[in-house]
Amino acid sequence: MSNIEQRLNFISQRIQQIRNSGEIAAPNTWIQKFYVPKNGKRYEYYRLMKACSRKSKTGKIQGQIERYLGKQGSKLYKRFTAAIRQAGSA
Repeated sequence: MSNIEQRLNFISQRIQQIRNSGEIAAPNTWIQKFYVPKNGKRYEYYRLMKACSRKSKTGKIQGQIERYLGKQGSKLYKRFTAAIRQAGSA
């Protein structure tokens, strides 16, 4: 087996390992906390954000809402937290 074939085989195996390890978040995504005031209380919720091409006047990256995740213990919050963690280790 040639050196190129060995490298291609290794890359194919690594791709399969990553796919088998679970869901991976898209690049440039993060979870953002936000608050909603209601009846004198502040409720904490989370949303999945995705970077967009425009920047603020201060130069910070602007985010676009991808999906509402609900409260911290929700299934969606846990799912996307794990997917972002997985993307960081891939």
